[in-house]
Amino acid sequence: MSGNKDIYTFQYGELKKGQTYALAMARVADNFVHSSFHDSPNYEKLLLSIFEHISKDPSMDDKMLQALENALMARQNAVLKEARDNDKDRKKFVFEKRTTGRDPNEDSGSDAEEVTEEELAARKAAQEAEEKRKEQEWIKAQERYAALQLQKRENEERLRAQARKVDIDAFQRQLQSRGAVLVDSGLPTKKKGGKGAAKAGQLSAEDAEKMKEEVALIVKEKERLDTALHTSDEELPAALEEARRSLAEYKQRAAAIGEPAAPTKEMSKSEVTQLQQKLAKQTMDKNRRALQLKAMEPNPLRDELVSVLEQRDVLAVTVERAENA
Repeated sequence: MSGNKDIYTFQYGELKKGQTYALAMARVADNFVHSSFHDSPNYEKLLLSIFEHISKDPSMDDKMLQALENALMARQNAVLKEARDNDKDRKKFVFEKRTTGRDPNEDSGSDAEEVTEEELAARKAAQEAEEKRKEQEWIKAQERYAALQLQKRENEERLRAQARKVDIDAFQRQLQSRGAVLVDSGLPTKKKGGKGAAKAGQLSAEDAEKMKEEVALIVKEKERLDTALHTSDEELPAALEEARRSLAEYKQRAAAIGEPAAPTKEMSKSEVTQLQQKLAKQTMDKNRRALQLKAMEPNPLRDELVSVLEQRDVLAVTVERAENA
C-alpha cells in the first residue's frame, strides 16, 4: 500500500473464510497502520488493538480465528524467509568486538571480527540448547515445588490427626482421674454384675451421667458469660434483679423434687466420642468468652451477676436432670 491512507480499502474490507482472505485482511490492517502510524510510538499497540477487534468480532468463529492465526504465522515465516534470502549472498558477517575499556575514539576497524555462517549457526545452536536447558530446569523446579507442597499438606494433616488423638486421650485420662471407667472394646474385660456395670466398649451409667452433667455445666457457663459480656453497664441492675428472681425460682423447684433416681442407661463408645467432641468445643468457646470478660472494665455489679447466674446454673442442671429422668 502506498503512503496515502487507503481508508476505503481498510474500512470496507471483508474478512471471509479461508486462509487467503485472512492473510489479505491481516496485510491490509498491517499496511494501513504502518503507512499511517509507523512513526508513532504507539504503532504496535494500535496494530494489536486492531487484531484484538478482529478476533472479538461476532462473525468470527473458531475456524476463522485459526485461519487468521495460521495466516499471521505464514506472514511471519514469509518475512523471515525474505530476510534470509536477502542475506543469502553474504558469506561473512562482521561483528564489532565489545571490548571492555576500549577508547570510543579509537578506530574500530582493527577490532572487527569475521564470523562465518558455520560459526553463526553453531552459536545459534548453542543458544537454543541453553534455552532448552533453562526450560527443563524451570520445569523440574516447578515439579519439586509441587512435591514440597504436597508433602507439606500431608504433614499438616498428620499433625492435625495426632493433635485430635492427643486431645481425646487427654480427655479420657481426665475422665478416669475423676472416677470414670472407660472400657476398650478391643481388649477382653471381666463382666461385673449390677445395673451400673458397663459392657465392652461402653461407659457405665454413673460415669455417663457425670459426663453429661459436666457438658451441661460448661454450656451453662458459656451462656452466662455471654450474658455478662452483652449486658451494658446501664442494664446491669435490671439483669441482676432478674437473675436473683430466677435463682429463687430454681431453689423452689429444687426443694420440690425428691432424690434423683440412679441412672441406668449406659453410654456407647460412639456416644462418648460425641460428648468428648462437644465438651472440647464448648470449653474452647467458654475460655474465649472468659478472656473477653476479663479484658472488660471491672464492675462489681457485673461480677455479682456472674456469681448469681453461676448459682442458678448449678441448680438448673440438677433440676433439669431430675425432671428429664
